[in-house]
Amino acid sequence: MDSQNKILLEARGINKSYGKTAIIKNADFNIRSKEIIAVVGPNAGGKSTLLKILSGTIAADSGRVLFEDKELKSSADFAAHIGYIPQDNPLFEDMTVKDNLKFWTSDVKGGYKKLVDSGLIEKMGLTQYLNYKVRRLSGGLKKRVSITCVIWNSPEILILDEPGAALDVVFKEEIKNFLRLYAEGGGAVIIVSHEEGELALADRMYLMGETELRQLDKPVYAAELKELIS
Repeated sequence: MDSQNKILLEARGINKSYGKTAIIKNADFNIRSKEIIAVVGPNAGGKSTLLKILSGTIAADSGRVLFEDKELKSSADFAAHIGYIPQDNPLFEDMTVKDNLKFWTSDVKGGYKKLVDSGLIEKMGLTQYLNYKVRRLSGGLKKRVSITCVIWNSPEILILDEPGAALDVVFKEEIKNFLRLYAEGGGAVIIVSHEEGELALADRMYLMGETELRQLDKPVYAAELKELIS
């Protein structure tokens, strides 16, 4: 990673509780352009909550999230720069794949046509499924549609919660290659994952657990990672 790459997204002093249960305390985070960061930690340790705050899906109780030193306050502020793919399916189950894609591209004039012209639908292997209702699709196909809905307009930052979940081996490899190229092209990628292949993409890692977020001295895998999150 080039040390001169600018910080795109930064979180300062993030706190989040659900009722009386603290999830995140005084967390700081940053990511630069051309960087891939993995957030690791035990199940129910706050990782998904952190991603939701960084993407603007939920609000922190206190603290700030900034893009290029400008605080993001509204959902529109976040959406202008960040694409978020949650672990759970965000699609409309009783709508067709095509109608879901039209909905998710509707914020941009001519968005669906731009998506079609980009060739992304074909690249994601969705052409033959456009008229299928989402509820008929396998988990892997739903994930492909979800990813397409978010990446079509190339946001500066991609945030993905378990991107390889439900995908077959071939498409997992394609997603890894896509994320690598996305970062090399100037974007930034934040992932939560337990998969060794996806974690191997990371330039840096943060460990989230017991309400604390801390940057690790170096990326860790396998036995080292299991020891950290056990």
